[in-house]
Amino acid sequence: MKSLVLKNLPIITFFTFMLSVSASFGAPPAKPSAGPKVEPVKCTTPPDTQVVNNAGVKIHQVKVGNVILQENLSTCTDGCSTGFKTVNKGQNQVAVKMNSTSAWVSLGSLGKFEECTHYAVNLIKKDKKLCAELFLRKNTDPTFNNDPTKQKMRETCQTMTTITGPEKPAVSTGMTPAAQARANLPGQTPAGAVTQKPGQMQMSLPKPVIENVFFKRTIPGEGDPTMMSAPARIPGTGSGSAESVPTIRAEYGERLTFNCGFTTKNVESLLVRFVYDNGNHSNPSYGTPRDLPDGKKQYWFQTNHIVREDELLTFRVIGTAPGLGGTTQVEKQVRIDSRSPVLELRHPEFNDDTREVTFRVKNTGDMAFPSSGEIILNYEVKGMPGNESIVRSALLGRNITINRDHIAPIGTITLPDTVLNYDRIEMAVTMRAKCNIEYLPEKNYTFNHSQETHTFTIDENLLRVVGGLFSGNVRINTFEDGHGDRSDTQPFTADDSRLVLNVRNTRGGSTPVFNQAIPISWYRFGSDGVEAYVYIDDLTARIDGTNLFFIRDGKLGLRITFNCSASKEIEVWARDAIAKCW
Repeated sequence: MKSLVLKNLPIITFFTFMLSVSASFGAPPAKPSAGPKVEPVKCTTPPDTQVVNNAGVKIHQVKVGNVILQENLSTCTDGCSTGFKTVNKGQNQVAVKMNSTSAWVSLGSLGKFEECTHYAVNLIKKDKKLCAELFLRKNTDPTFNNDPTKQKMRETCQTMTTITGPEKPAVSTGMTPAAQARANLPGQTPAGAVTQKPGQMQMSLPKPVIENVFFKRTIPGEGDPTMMSAPARIPGTGSGSAESVPTIRAEYGERLTFNCGFTTKNVESLLVRFVYDNGNHSNPSYGTPRDLPDGKKQYWFQTNHIVREDELLTFRVIGTAPGLGGTTQVEKQVRIDSRSPVLELRHPEFNDDTREVTFRVKNTGDMAFPSSGEIILNYEVKGMPGNESIVRSALLGRNITINRDHIAPIGTITLPDTVLNYDRIEMAVTMRAKCNIEYLPEKNYTFNHSQETHTFTIDENLLRVVGGLFSGNVRINTFEDGHGDRSDTQPFTADDSRLVLNVRNTRGGSTPVFNQAIPISWYRFGSDGVEAYVYIDDLTARIDGTNLFFIRDGKLGLRITFNCSASKEIEVWARDAIAKCW
C-alpha cells in the first residue's frame, strides 16, 4: 500500500489541500460564469539584433535589412559582438563589407524576425563559405558565446572564391570602341567581362606572403653566424622547399643567441612563436618592421635560449591577411643535441675517531662539470633511535672540475660530540649543482651510518691503580680573616679557594697538573626584613690517590674527604653581628 507523505506543510496549506481534494471528489464541476471577455495585451515593440564575429577574420561592417552594425567586429574574431539595434520585423537580408574599400556582399535572407524578441546574427566560416546564423536570445546578460539559453533558428551561407578586396581593373580586349559596342549585344556577356556563377563572389586581393625567413645562431669568435636553414614549406601554407633539420651541439646551461628575420606582404596581423618539444611555447617580441620599396615589410630580432636537454626548437611565423583571405604559415626547426654532466653523490666517508665526514661526487655524464660551476649540499643529521635532529647545515663546493667518469671530493664537515650518544645516525642530503648558468635537476639522498663501539671494563683494582697516580688538596674559604664577633662590613673574600692536583712521575715524585683558584660566592637568605649571608671558613680536604675513585650501582664516583676538625667551618653575618657555627 502506497502512502503520500507531506513534510513541513503549514496547517493552513494542509487544510486547503484537503478541501480541494474533497471538493474534486465530492462536488460536480462548476460551470464557467458569464462575464466580459478579456483580450491579452499584444506587444508591438519591434525586434532587435546584435552581430557576433566568430568567423576568424576581421569584418568591417554588417547590414541586417537596412541597419548597419560594425562596433567591435574588427577588434577580434572569436566572439566580439555589437550592441543590440532595432531591425524590421519579418525577413531581413544580411550583407557584409570586409573592409572600407570593398563592396557589400550579400549572404542571403534571415527571418522571420518577430516583435518583442531579441536576436543575434552569428558570423562563422565553414570551409570556403561565410555563413550567417540566426539565434534567438532569451537572456541578453551573458555574452553570446557564454549564453547556454541561445537557440539557433536558421542560417544562410555564401561561397567565397578568394579574399575580399577592391575590384579588378577592366580587362582590355584589344577591340575598337565600335567593335566593342557591337559585341555587347542584349543577352550576351560583354567581351572581357568576368563571369560569376550564382551564389559566388569573385574577389581580387592577393594572398598574404611570408618569405625570406631565416634562423641564425650567433657563435662568438667564429665570424659570420651560420645560416640555420632556408624557408621551409608547410603543406598547404607558405612557400619554399622541404629540407633536413640542422643540429646544434651545445652544453647544458649554455645560452644560445639566435638572429631571426622574415619579410611579409599583404599581412594584417602576425603571430611569431617558438615551440618546444614539451608543448610549451613563447612569443618573442619581433620589433618594428622596416618598410621595403616593393610594399613588403622586413622584420629582424634576437632571442636567447638556454639549453637544458635534447630538444627540437621550432621557429614559427603565422600571417593573416585582411578580410577572409585566411592565413599562411612558415616555420623552421633546429635540433639541439645537449651534452650534460650527470652527478651522483657517493656514500659519505665517516671517521668515527675524528667525527669527520667527507663527501665525494662522481660524474657519469657526457661532458665535464666545469670549474665555473658550484655544488651545494644541504644536509641534516639525525640520531637513531629517536629520530632526533643533531645538526642541519650546508656545504658549498666551488672551483671543482669533475671530468667524465671521474670522482672528486666536494668537502669535509665535522659532526658535533652529541653524535656519540647514538648507536646510528641518519643523514639526509639534497644536492644542487649549477652548470654554466643553469642548475641541474635537484637530487635527494639518505645515508645511514652505524658508529663503531668499543667495550672497556673498569673494576676496583684498575681504579686503585689509576687513583694511586693522583694526589692533591682542596681548600674552600670565602670568609675573610681578621673579623671579630661583631663587624659592620661583610667578611667576604672571593679568591681564597683553590684546587691542587698532582700526578706521580717515574722518578717517584709528583708533577703538578692543576693548580687554580676556584670562584665561590656566598649564600644569602632573608626573613622578616633581616638579611643574612653564609660563608665557608677554611674548609680543607686531602685527595688520597689510592681511594680517589670508586664504583657504586654501576656508576663511577669520586671520593674527597674534607677535614672538619676545626671549631667552625661555616660563618653567618647578619648586619649587626657575626654568628659562629660549626
